[in-house]
Order: sequence, then C-alpha cells, then structure tokens
Amino acid sequence: MHSLFRAHRFGPGRTPPPPPPPPPADAADSDAAPCPASTHGCAFGLALRQGRRATMEDFVAAKWTRCPSTGQEVGLFGVMDGHGGASCCAFLARELLDAVLAHARFATDLPAALVEAFEATDARFLQEGARRAAAEAVRASVAASAGAAADPPMEQAAAAAAAAADAPSPRSTPPPPGGGRGSSGFYYYNGARSPGSAVGGGLANGNIVTAASAPPGEDGSTAVVAVLRSDGLLAVANVGDSRAVLMRGGRAHTLSVDHKPNVREERLRIERAGGAVVWSGVWRVGAAGAVGGAASGGGGGGGGGGLLAVSRAFGDRPLKLGAGVVATPDVKVVRLGPEDRVLVLASDGLFDVMNAQEALLIADGEACASAAARRLAAAALERGTLDNVSAVVVKLAFGGEGGASAGGEGGGAGAAGAVDFGSATATAATAAAAAAAATAATTS
Repeated sequence: MHSLFRAHRFGPGRTPPPPPPPPPADAADSDAAPCPASTHGCAFGLALRQGRRATMEDFVAAKWTRCPSTGQEVGLFGVMDGHGGASCCAFLARELLDAVLAHARFATDLPAALVEAFEATDARFLQEGARRAAAEAVRASVAASAGAAADPPMEQAAAAAAAAADAPSPRSTPPPPGGGRGSSGFYYYNGARSPGSAVGGGLANGNIVTAASAPPGEDGSTAVVAVLRSDGLLAVANVGDSRAVLMRGGRAHTLSVDHKPNVREERLRIERAGGAVVWSGVWRVGAAGAVGGAASGGGGGGGGGGLLAVSRAFGDRPLKLGAGVVATPDVKVVRLGPEDRVLVLASDGLFDVMNAQEALLIADGEACASAAARRLAAAALERGTLDNVSAVVVKLAFGGEGGASAGGEGGGAGAAGAVDFGSATATAATAAAAAAAATAATTS
C-alpha cells in the first residue's frame, strides 16, 4: 500500500525533508502524515483503509499550529466516521478543527470552546443541507413545469433561487479529490476508492454521495477531536463511538465516551425528545413513528431518518428534530507527563476488532507514528473488520529526556488539573476547571 506522506521528526536548526511525490493512480488507501513533528518532540501519523466497504466514509484531519491569541504551539487531530454518505464527515474534516482553533475561548476555556465549536459546526452543516435541499426542490419544480407555458421572469427567479440555495456557505469550500487543505491549512483526507471500482481503482473525490446516500443534511458522522498543547495539556472531545485512548505507564486509558442509545442517560434524553430506542442487531435510536423501518447499514447506521446505532452525531437532521440525537460532545482534559507514551484516535472499524490495550501496544511497538498508524489499520483488516478504518497516532514526549516539560511544578502525571482516569467522563464544567488549574500551574 502506497504511503502518501510520512511523519518526520526534526529539532532546532533542522528543516523537514521535502514532500514525497504524489501517489500513483491506483492507490486505493492512504497512510498520510502531512506535517512534521512539533518543536517539543511529539509526532503524528495517519492511516485510512476502505476495507470491505463499497464506499469510504471516514476522514481524518490534523495539524501542528499555534494558538492565534497566545502563539503557543498546539496540535489538533480529528477522526470523522460518516454514515448514510460522506458529505457530513467531509464537511467536518474541512470545518471542525478550524472552528475549534478560531473560537474566542480557545486559549482561556478550551472545554467550552470544544463544546460550542462542535454544536456550531453541526448547525452549519444542517443549514447547508437545508439550503441544498431547497435548491433541489426548486430544480424539481422547474423541471415539473417545463412542459407548461413559458414564464421567463418566473424561470429566471427560480434559477436564481436555486443557485443561491446551492452555493457553498461562506466557511465551506468543496474538497479537492480525495482530500486537501482547509482554510487554515488543516490537512484532511479519506483515501476513498472510486465507487464501484476494483480494489486497485483510482482515488475518488472525498465527498462521496452514492445512490443509497441520504438527502442533503440527512447523512451524519461521529467525530473525536484531540487538542494537544505544548505545555502538556490534552483535551479530548467526542460525539458518537469513535474513540481516543492514551497509554500511561504501559496501561490503556480511554479518554472518550461511546454514545450508545441504551446508556441510561442517553435513552432518557431520546425518549423525552419523542424518540425510541430499539434492538435491531445492536441498540439503535429512531423517530418514534419510524422505528419499524429497516436499519440502513452497519456501524453508525442510517442517516436519512433511519435507525442510528449512536445517540450523538453530527448531521442526521430527522433524528435531531424528533429523536433527541445531539452533537454536544463529552470533554475530558488531562495533564501529560513522562509516563504518557502514545495517543490513538480511531474509528469503530478499528475498535470493533481490538480493545484499547491491544491498539496501544501495537502503536507503541512501532518507532514512528506513521508506521504505527499503518500497522494499526493493517491489523484491523487482518482481524476481519467489516468497516472503514481510520487512525491517528501521536507519539508523545513530555517531561522525559529530550521531551518538553509538562509545565509547572509537578507537571507530570497526576499534576494539578488532571482529570481522574477512574471517572467515566468529565463534564464540560469539570474539564474547564481542570484546564484553568493546569493553565495556572504553567503560568505561576
């Protein structure tokens, strides 16, 4: 399998090597790591595999950059796992990390910035879907009246309305084939094969909409995002069942929350909103009047009003309106230290066939992040996953020899502001307090 990019590690006074040549036309999957290591010694690598699925509905996005207000170096990483089509996950890959970084409270209240950026990005996707649906309705109306007496002013007005409704939103631009760079230079990719092609088929446009895909705004996606500061503060936010796991002292710690419809808090919210939770191979959520319908696909399931195997997701307009599905993330904040070796973000195509400890041992066993991501994706296929696979691996270097300090007095594991790994999740308020304490520790 062709490697599109490799992760590079460099220190002061050294420049990253030039990018490799473009992939051959028959590249079917991708191993991507477009950015060099951070100046504090961490490095990331990305890998995606379409696997046995007919289409590719996973995206990844990542970058080292700097906080706009403080200049502090930060890494932002994301895995997006679509269902019912790939337009939602492609939108998230272009928009979500930009929205987090640009949030007014990114430097002062990172958990709140993550929550609000997730919700605002979901709202923009739904609005864009509504505009595109309106454009399609106008086109259908014009086509239906094509045989009637011509009315040039009405036809001109209809054409103008369709063009306005179908135009991209100001923050959204169409993706180049297979992926590209967002407005702030974030790298995103999904490595999709052309729908219906053989395994060796050419790369397809990242925004795949097949005949079976949901209408505009009605497909959906999970997402897990990690923000890593150069002082060792790590914040993870997730919606759905894509996961983030951390190796600390040789043991796996899960930093995300699987949002499943049968979890009591999730089920109560769904039922209060008028939705229903039913068993259809797995527990799924649907609108109360449509739970008898067939679930569409595995993994995240449906879109387009069908049954959905996660209780929180981006997009999925019908389930937002009457079934209690939300895009509000769970957020966890931790302080990293010398015992923290590797962070893995991945879609459920990986975690369906291995647990967190297995994934982290595989990633830790490779010297570089890019090789670790490739090995994880290959291992998922070897173990028989039926889903797309996407993984981001971040090799960590905080507080140890050659690595950056975790910040402040006692900035390693268990420093002030760290969230207890024993808790299942951290609320935004708890995470905000942890982030504020960690920031105070680094500035005192």
